[in-house]
Amino acid sequence: MFFSHVAYAISDKDLTELAKQHTWQKLLHMDEETHRSMVDGKDFFLVEQGHEDAVAELGATVAMMDNVSDEKYLQTICKYPARFFWLSKQLNRPEIEQHIQQCRKLQRWVANNDEVSLILVSGYLGNPASTFGHALLKIQSSQQNKQNILMDTAINYGAITPKNESTLRYVYKGITGGYKATFLDKYYYTQELVYSQLESRDMWVYTLNLNEDKTKLLIYHVWELIGQKFDYYFLDENCAYQLADLLGLVIEEPMVEDVAWYVPVESFRRLEAIDNMYREQGRSKLIKSVTFIPSSQRKLNTILSKLNEKELDSMSKLMNEGSEVTVEHVIRSLTQNEKIHVLDAGLSYYNYLLIKSGLKPSLKAKALKQQILMARFRLPVSPKVESDMQQLASPTQGAAPILLGLGVGHSDVQSTYARLHWSGYHQSSTGDNSLNGDALVLLNLELGIGGKKNAIFLDKLDFIRIRKLNHNQMLIRNHGWAWQMRIGLDRQINQYDGVVAFGAGKTWSVDDTLAFYGMVDVSLHSLQSHLRLRPHLGMYSDLGQVKSLWYVGAENINNKQTYQWVWGGELSYFVASQTAVSLSYQRQETRKASLEARWFW
Repeated sequence: MFFSHVAYAISDKDLTELAKQHTWQKLLHMDEETHRSMVDGKDFFLVEQGHEDAVAELGATVAMMDNVSDEKYLQTICKYPARFFWLSKQLNRPEIEQHIQQCRKLQRWVANNDEVSLILVSGYLGNPASTFGHALLKIQSSQQNKQNILMDTAINYGAITPKNESTLRYVYKGITGGYKATFLDKYYYTQELVYSQLESRDMWVYTLNLNEDKTKLLIYHVWELIGQKFDYYFLDENCAYQLADLLGLVIEEPMVEDVAWYVPVESFRRLEAIDNMYREQGRSKLIKSVTFIPSSQRKLNTILSKLNEKELDSMSKLMNEGSEVTVEHVIRSLTQNEKIHVLDAGLSYYNYLLIKSGLKPSLKAKALKQQILMARFRLPVSPKVESDMQQLASPTQGAAPILLGLGVGHSDVQSTYARLHWSGYHQSSTGDNSLNGDALVLLNLELGIGGKKNAIFLDKLDFIRIRKLNHNQMLIRNHGWAWQMRIGLDRQINQYDGVVAFGAGKTWSVDDTLAFYGMVDVSLHSLQSHLRLRPHLGMYSDLGQVKSLWYVGAENINNKQTYQWVWGGELSYFVASQTAVSLSYQRQETRKASLEARWFW
């Protein structure tokens, strides 16, 4: 007997079989290939070899059960409640749960929480770490009043980075594994403040339908993980990967696969796929509900959209003219109800500005808000009106990020040829995604087959392409900064042109379906002319299944530095959510057109 001295001993064979179980492996975060724990810290294990020996770690845990009167036992059970909770079920030791109830700090942390949600946060191009979106875990009470939701516990997984780390250094170390990462617990309101208020990002809350034992096991294990360190890799072992792996503790089907690229939305696609499978099999659903949490900017847009033309005109003056405006003068021609609407909207707007400014608004903004507040005090209280906020579909309902395209192309260089198009991450302006006219494309490869020389050739390569139109800004100030960048390679007549480009300008949104923008691009080229400027105008439209983006401008392409007209664009028709037909044209150094069928997964 390996543990013959233990009163509740089990044979070596039974111990080995128990250690092989999926749940124990997940509790130790054992990698299926290396059989070593992904947790980087000796204090996560009871024995020195526990990070690579699941049997030894299990044996040490079982051995602790023989010392229930020892103070060290209670300290250990309070540190590793999930392990002991699971073992109590495996070894039929119900009294173990009573011991867990004696862990005061743990029980205060757990409180009345008996429900778990996974939160998808939309992408944010202002921060490299959030470019592809973010994922959070939320622990909550299923019975609590909705007014207390901000006091829920949010679990965030992120890299541990030095203060004032440069963006380039952050990207490099994040990709190459130069950081450690950890799980942190915070009040949910702190996360809502950052993502929804400061960064104006939408969120979708997926509340899970787990039974009582699975919920306890998951919450207890989160307690074990707080502060533990892991290796961090931005492209795969990131927040979404680790949270999905964590959910694998209580979900029987695999949540993550061995992939070179893992974006947050994939965890939620997988959740939905498992949920659909359960429903088809007649089993209990996995997803209890999906709740849309609109960003602060989207909420403000909704408030402004309810104002009539007269109210909008008054609101525009309050927003745009500065502190020299007298509020009473602006609203004097309005009825009492119209005054209430405008002043309520004004307070919402300046509260929005207050948060966006990092609680440091301009003196003019503070003075005008004070005027609005005093004017509102002189009017009756208005009844609370239920919001009719539009429910935005989850990004999981859009096209998946990996693209495969097959089609035909024609250019001045290669005549007519077949096209093979592949992209590792393709969320384009004309794609079926939640980026609302923006684009984020990585590792975009376009190959030609045939042509004049009847060969296979590289037609275009994008290492990275980003476009931020800021479409659908606030209804009154319906223009926002627009910018784009690209690093890639273009095929010219007999050679390739390396390109690094950046552009900035403004966007004017007509409505939800149409926007115009003006931009000036500055680009460096490996071929002459090496430094180029391209002032241009563009139009983006979204008609549901049909999306398009077109531009026209001028660029100093040749050595004489004279400007030539350039124009082009792309139109996409989505036959289904993961299938599209795309038509594109460009007239620059060369003229090029293509028609292709696209599949996304």
